[in-house]
Amino acid sequence: MSAPQRAESRMNPGFWRLQVFRTLSRMGANWARCIWWVIWLSGGIGCLAATNPVTPLLVAPTQAVAGSNATVSLVVLNAGAEPLRHLFPAAFPGRLIVDGTTLDITLRRPEAIEVVIAPGTFSLQVYALPLPSRPGDRVEVELAEGSGQRVTVRIKPDPESHAGAAADPVAASRGAGQGAVHPDPLDSRPQALPADSAALDFFRAHFFPYEPMYLIAGWEDPKVKFQFSFKYRFLNADPDAPGWLARQVPALTNLYAAYTQTSLWDISAPSAPFYDTSYQPEIFFQRQRLDRGRWADWFAMDLQGGLRHASNGQDGDDSRSMNVAYIMPTFYFGDLDSFYFRLAPRIYSYIGDLEDNPDIADYYGHVQLRAMLGWADSVQLAVIGTIGDGFQHGSAQMDLTYPLYRSWGRNFAVYLDLQYFIGYGETLLDYDQYSSVFRIGFSLWR
Repeated sequence: MSAPQRAESRMNPGFWRLQVFRTLSRMGANWARCIWWVIWLSGGIGCLAATNPVTPLLVAPTQAVAGSNATVSLVVLNAGAEPLRHLFPAAFPGRLIVDGTTLDITLRRPEAIEVVIAPGTFSLQVYALPLPSRPGDRVEVELAEGSGQRVTVRIKPDPESHAGAAADPVAASRGAGQGAVHPDPLDSRPQALPADSAALDFFRAHFFPYEPMYLIAGWEDPKVKFQFSFKYRFLNADPDAPGWLARQVPALTNLYAAYTQTSLWDISAPSAPFYDTSYQPEIFFQRQRLDRGRWADWFAMDLQGGLRHASNGQDGDDSRSMNVAYIMPTFYFGDLDSFYFRLAPRIYSYIGDLEDNPDIADYYGHVQLRAMLGWADSVQLAVIGTIGDGFQHGSAQMDLTYPLYRSWGRNFAVYLDLQYFIGYGETLLDYDQYSSVFRIGFSLWR
């Protein structure tokens, strides 16, 4: 085509439509290639992540006796939304680094065990770690099949041994060789897990904190207020040895009993008596993460329902008691590991006789609203609001908490708690009395 013809063709609108179509076709093809590569790479990475075994974390003592077998733990955390099946082997390879020299060792337990780890929980298994017999060393320990995590153990002298020569750590783990002055604690099943370790594992599998736990004080009587609370899982849902019922009907593992006690202490009065105490046993069903992470990354939901009794343990005119049935969904918005908002409306109905306090519904109503805004590991503001019947009475309790382990050299494992209560019913005894109180203190759980 000659130059005049090419120029004339460019003047034709059809020419430009054809050029635009070709350009878009090339762009579409390129985008299709890019999308295909992204999908291919994502699928490959996903397959690698799916087949990659879970890496245990090593927890070891800061110091141990020379030539002994230190008791260490391997911990596996299930951060996913589905139950995780994991096998803890009877022998796990590891390494000791002593003065720049690396020694291959083996962590041992009586037998291999396969566990099922529920979402958001962990499993801990105890192993024996062989140590050299030369005191004074600071050895580093790492797992051979780990992520490079290292822990440091200081070797103390054995007061019952005068052997000064270093022993082979592997030989020491078998109770043989120079310097192996202690028998292997994992040689037989009765010695495998000390009674206190077994009891601690049982405690971890069944007992959990529940309502906030705190000790606070103010300037108005009664000055001191404290609360402690825990819940207990009814069924044996221990991942190491779940019961038959837990295996057949897993939903029943969400059945709990709980106990919460709130006391006001009049420390400025003669003999410093307790002004009033609320005892609140409870039984409930709690299903966490109903969405199982499928609805949205920024949203989660729990559901709880149960029966709760509250009384102040007194008689006569000072007796207060009530029984309620309730249901409480909990909604989470945001990143649960960072900044998020939690909203939990509790709707309840009174059961049985209220002759001790027939008008209590006028003050406590039938709806309670709980909300929290803040960071998982920093400042949080929690509010509990109660709406009385007829919207004439009610209350609000606000707790501003901050973890003190983030300050002062990470020495204190508590939260600073500033609490303000305004309205009716801070205590069962004075459920129909208005109060406005500010207190400050410490929380163990928020």
